[in-house]
Amino acid sequence: MMRCIKFILMLKPFKITLMNIIRRFLFKDLDIRGQHLSINHTWQAMINDRGYSKQVRQLFGELSALA
Repeated sequence: MMRCIKFILMLKPFKITLMNIIRRFLFKDLDIRGQHLSINHTWQAMINDRGYSKQVRQLFGELSALA
């Protein structure tokens, strides 16, 4: 039997800076919370014309998201 989960997207605080988006979310009934972020503009500026290998870009992207 599947349990219905209420998903609440919290729009406050909601930050948009230079085409970067940060959204906080929470699963009310499961006491789970987190953040979804999109750093597309900043990411492109960071790796543009650097010549990083695929593995380095992936690690660099993960570290950037954590920061």
